[in-house]
Amino acid sequence: MPAQHPGERRRFRADASARGTAGELVLFTYDRIPADSVELDGGLRVFDPLRAREPEEPHRPGPPGGPRRAARDAGTRM
Repeated sequence: MPAQHPGERRRFRADASARGTAGELVLFTYDRIPADSVELDGGLRVFDPLRAREPEEPHRPGPPGGPRRAARDAGTRM
């Protein structure tokens, strides 16, 4: 392998790629639209585990100011 110069990025060939609008790619990864709705190249089985997973619950942010402020506002000590 040739020596890598500082700041030079190594390039790797992808096993597969998907192209489309951001919205199409999100819907594709959540298996909400058919695979032929986006442009796919390469080993398409790479996408199977991604599309088969169950979506996680949406993130619910904590109280504004963090837990210490919430405790202070509630009159308790942390």
